[in-house]
Amino acid sequence: MKLSKTHLAIIIILAIIIILLFTRSNLNTSINQNKDIDIPVDSVTKKRECIDRDYRTKGNQIIWNLCISKVCFKENCFSVELVESEQEKEKGLMFRESLDKDKGMLFVYDKESKQSFWMENTLIPLDIIWINKDNKIVYIVTAESCKKDPCEIYSSDEEALYVLEINAGLTNDYNIKIGDIAVIR
Repeated sequence: MKLSKTHLAIIIILAIIIILLFTRSNLNTSINQNKDIDIPVDSVTKKRECIDRDYRTKGNQIIWNLCISKVCFKENCFSVELVESEQEKEKGLMFRESLDKDKGMLFVYDKESKQSFWMENTLIPLDIIWINKDNKIVYIVTAESCKKDPCEIYSSDEEALYVLEINAGLTNDYNIKIGDIAVIR
């Protein structure tokens, strides 16, 4: 029996539709079964590799996406949340009531430039550390919490590729200073 081109095309289209429906069904089942558990690292592309990632899902949507990395100055290391999107950068550490001594937030930029920060709705005082493309600290400031406008703006005259926020006073406690090299992993 010889099939016409039309019949062959219909069979191929139906086969593709069946494959797509089967694949989508398995994907939805897999996502729904994995609610509120970690999603494998390879399932999401990021600009830089992380030591650990923490994702939470609701239904088929990722609602929390933290990329955890480490920043070290000599023997002192901080587990940091990597902040890369504009929305994440705008929020930063706002409204958080505490930050563990060995934790921080690392703002990652696409290119070196002069970066400014303010502490609006940031409830905890922070040390802000500007780091250039060579991983060298170019500026450090201790910023006080600010719950209402006007809030002070903290800027570096030097260009930075990264900006790290940690608890206020830790740069003094750990003798972290301008010119030190940050190991970012």
